[in-house]
This record gives sequence, structure tokens and C-alpha cells, in this order.
Amino acid sequence: KYGKKYLTLCIFMGFNAVFLMCLGMMENSFTRCVLGLVASVFLAVGFIIFTPRMIAKVAIFFLLICICSLSNSGAEYYFYTDTAEQYPEGPHFSAMFYLTVRSFVRSSCLFIGMYAYNRWLRDCKYKIGYLIGIGTTMCVRFARLLIFSRWNIRLGIPDTVFTLTLDALSAMFGELISLPNQILMSHLCPKGLESTVFAFMAGAFMMGGQVGTFLGAYLLKQLGVEPQGGSMESRQFDNLWIAEMLSAVACIPPLIMMLNILPDKTPSERIDVEDDDDANGAGGGFLSRIASRLCPNDSEDDIKQHNVANVEGSDGVENGDGGGYYQQLPESYHGANDGSSVPLSEVEASDGNGVVRKRRQQRH
Repeated sequence: KYGKKYLTLCIFMGFNAVFLMCLGMMENSFTRCVLGLVASVFLAVGFIIFTPRMIAKVAIFFLLICICSLSNSGAEYYFYTDTAEQYPEGPHFSAMFYLTVRSFVRSSCLFIGMYAYNRWLRDCKYKIGYLIGIGTTMCVRFARLLIFSRWNIRLGIPDTVFTLTLDALSAMFGELISLPNQILMSHLCPKGLESTVFAFMAGAFMMGGQVGTFLGAYLLKQLGVEPQGGSMESRQFDNLWIAEMLSAVACIPPLIMMLNILPDKTPSERIDVEDDDDANGAGGGFLSRIASRLCPNDSEDDIKQHNVANVEGSDGVENGDGGGYYQQLPESYHGANDGSSVPLSEVEASDGNGVVRKRRQQRH
């Protein structure tokens, strides 16, 4: 039913991905942000036009989550690994600790997050699960303000202990978002189009994450956080805590948006992507007419021509050994109560194998 529309959306997303890749090579961070947001709006409109309402809602929600996940990873690397000569007040982590030890802790705590979700949240509705996952992630980001402002040292908390604790919590709470994401995407995949729709959702994630990277880089530049590994660059990190605080605040729009977007169901419940009156598009009205004109669905006549077998030479529909039955019709169509024939020129009957056959019935 949606073959032509999904193909059009696939081509559209391909051009969008190439466009974002080209934006990544631009030096002007402001232009990158503006054009990246414009590309995100076009991608959202594409989902609205070419996919059913529920799929479009969830895809836009995923897109917004990733856009609001502002990335400070570039500045964080220098903050943690600068030497005493480069950043005297810094943590001075070694490459071994920063890359290997932290990665091991995060990977190990993923299993704890999986267990916690399966133990306490698997029967909760999507909205509750996302509320807990996004809310706890936002709290972890606010806690990171302590290390970026160096308040953890004043409180007597070592950098290594504080960083590993936050890494563990971030991995566990992040899994509370990742697991319902995977389950929700699986439920939204129509039969026969599982890989296509799943790829659309994953594409929304990746493109949203790229735009979030653009926004994070622009934010760091505006705050003057541009470390390069040079000597005595302590001032480059003075406003890093502000960037982290804004990243935490950016979690609020997805929290508000999910109230009207996510289905009011649990992960164990089936989601019907076509349960709306207008299943051809999320926008309805004008946008649905655009989609129908751009990529019209197969008409009912074409579908019937493909499935219907016309039987010639039959003067009626048998309701006996052939296993056929008359199509259910209003009582007024069945004539008088004396058993007279149905005064129709054509009726439909099933042959018992799921194929609808049309047969002519003589008028009496």
C-alpha cells in the first residue's frame, strides 16, 4: 500500500543524508546549524507526508531527542586529557583511563540498565519509561556541572571516582531510553516492510544526532570553549559548565513533546499504525492530498483485478460443495421473505481459499 511513498521517502532521506554530510565539511558553524535545522524540518515534513500518522509522530520524536542531545565531546576530550602544563586545574586523565577504563565501566553498566528495565519498567507505559529515562539522564548532566566547574575538588571528591560514577549512571539510565526505542520501532514496522521502516527510524536517529553535533559545536564556539591542546589554555574551559547546563536543559522539549506523541500503551501491547481515520499521512487534509498526488496508492479496482477470478458461464453463486457464500448485504437487497432471488446483477462470494470471485446472477 505504501510502496511508492516509502520509496520516495527513501530517496528523500538519501539526499538529506548527503546534504548533512556536505554541511559537516563547512567551517562556518552558524551556517551549519541553520541549514542542519532546515534539513531536519524537511525530514519531518517528509515523514508527515509519506508515512502513517503514528510512524511520523514517533520518527519526529526520535529526531527531536537526538537534536536536543547537544554534544560537547570535542571540548570534553581536552578537558579530561590536557596535561598539567596545558590545563593545570584539570583532571589530567591518561589516554588509557579516558578511553579504556571509562569504556569498560560504561559497557558493564549497560547490562545493569537492561536488568533494571526488564525488572521494573517492562510493564510500564512508554510515557512512564521515557519520563524516567530522560529525567534521570538530565539529572546526570546537571551533576556533571560539578566536575566541569571543579566543585567536586572543593567537595573532596576525586576526579576519577566522580567521573566513573557518572559514566556508570549515564550508561544505565541511557539504556532505559534505548530499550523502549528498539521495542517501539519494532512495533511500528508493518508486516512485509519491517526493514524499511526500521531503517527510516534509524535514519531519523542518525540525522538528528548529526544536527545535535552541529548545535553543540556552535554553542561551544559562542561560549569561547575552543581548546586545541595548547599550553596554558585554562581559560578555554571557563564556560564549559554553561554548555553542559544548556545540554541538560535541552532535555526538556522531548519530555514535553512525548506527552502528545507517544502511544498510551505498554511495550507488550500491539500498536496499529493505521488506527486513525487518515492512515495515509500524519498531517491529514492538505498534506495527505499532496502525498496521494505524488505517490498514489494502488486503487481498489487494480487490487481486485489482481485477486479476482471471473468465472464465465455461471448463472448463479452456489452455496454448497464449493464452499462459497453470498456476500453479506443489507436485508433490503435480499428481496422478499419468500426466498426469491437477489435482484442484483453481480454478487461476490469467497471460494474458501481467501480469493474473492465475482459471478453473474440472472435477474428473475
